[in-house]
Amino acid sequence: MSDLKNLTNSLLPLISLAKEVHDSFNSSLVLIGKNHVDAVSPLFETLLVTYENYVSVEFDGDIVSLDNLQDIAGTVEPAEWKITVGKSPFKRTETDLQQIVFFTKQGYEEWCQSILGLQPLSLDVENTVVISVAGIGCSFGGKFITVRDLAEDVPEVSQDTEKPDLPTSEQIHCLIHVVSDKILKINPRFFDLSWGKLESPLAQPLKHVFVTHLAASLAHEVYFKNGELHAVLKGTKRLELPLLSAVCCNLTPAMIAHLREAVSWIYDERAETRHRLVSDRLSIDISPQQSLVIGALNNISDAVKQARDRYGFVVMERKDAYYKELRDLLKDVRSQADLYAAKVRDLVTSLQRDVLAIMVLLGFTLLPKINQVHDSLIAPSFEMVMFFRVLSGYFIISFVLQACSHCRDLSLSYKEGHDWLTLIHDYTSQKELEDNFEKPIKRRKITFYFALSVSFVCYVGLALTTWYFFELYGRLQYIFSFYPNAN
Repeated sequence: MSDLKNLTNSLLPLISLAKEVHDSFNSSLVLIGKNHVDAVSPLFETLLVTYENYVSVEFDGDIVSLDNLQDIAGTVEPAEWKITVGKSPFKRTETDLQQIVFFTKQGYEEWCQSILGLQPLSLDVENTVVISVAGIGCSFGGKFITVRDLAEDVPEVSQDTEKPDLPTSEQIHCLIHVVSDKILKINPRFFDLSWGKLESPLAQPLKHVFVTHLAASLAHEVYFKNGELHAVLKGTKRLELPLLSAVCCNLTPAMIAHLREAVSWIYDERAETRHRLVSDRLSIDISPQQSLVIGALNNISDAVKQARDRYGFVVMERKDAYYKELRDLLKDVRSQADLYAAKVRDLVTSLQRDVLAIMVLLGFTLLPKINQVHDSLIAPSFEMVMFFRVLSGYFIISFVLQACSHCRDLSLSYKEGHDWLTLIHDYTSQKELEDNFEKPIKRRKITFYFALSVSFVCYVGLALTTWYFFELYGRLQYIFSFYPNAN
């Protein structure tokens, strides 16, 4: 920190002499001027001696080192000089906080203006970011951001825990559709200022950034149009309006507090419902000629008041609609369950019918004839063999037709029911659909496919038995012939 303070003190005379100052966010400070070499060479010599690793000096486009600085001293004509100071060594403080360094107030204000367009910061927003600005003489900030004078240490402050929490960037982006070829990030909680000299003019740029993110959290869509950010409000009316105002408004603490409270209330619970209620009123009150930031600041109090009044009734209506939708869901589940149960019964009934039919055929028709004509067991007729093999084919075809018709019917019925529920469910969540529809039907499916597997085994057994009937019967008679009482 002491090196940074000393460097700042060394740069102040050069900043006052420079005709161009470029103080960028994350790369370097560039000073350009035109003076006699003797007037600036002592200043350059001090910088090169102490900070040679990250300071570069040029005269008339040529890089000058400490060794040849004396060689150009005494030049009569004024020379154009350029000094570049790298900021990379100062991105971390002693406490390992992230740090942004600005050697001029102008650089800080230009950076604040650049992030008004919701551009994401190349920073770790989960930890505090310290913005050090030379010569501001005050400190302010919030939970994630601190602005302080470069000559001061990072202040230790207690956060205001009474304020309701603002939503995370992920919560906001789940509700807002961003259409852009650039990466845009809405994150108001990062720029929430809660301590320090917030009435300072230097706090105003960050307040404008904070309000921009809050206003963007109220939109339904954010997109670029003609190089400018626009927002869409879908309420009672559909409004398309610019996000930012061409004229900066005077932000009062009350205006910011009302807007902050509104965004916090919207995303606290049932964000979609609350968001829609607030948007209904804002879409009526905001003029299409206004920006969303100005319109939200001027009308948010009335919009939130009306939304709070209507919220209880809307929740009750939606609760009734939710229970009605849940009852319809259970009816659909019962219908699907009855269908699966009917298919299982059909499989069992068909199997019993075919088994009974073959038993009747063998018991009352064929076996008496076979016993009367004993020789037919040894040499059955061709017609009798073909009859049993056709019967075997019948069992296979019967099972295939039943399996195909039942599976196709169940598949179509399940798909139609699932598509219908997906189409009409407005209040039930995806998890509730899975718990109340998918899981019960899954158990019915397991029962059906178990019954189908048992039927398959039985039908294959019947088919093999009838196909090899005479061979099996002959072997059985041969085995029983060894027993005296077999006949």
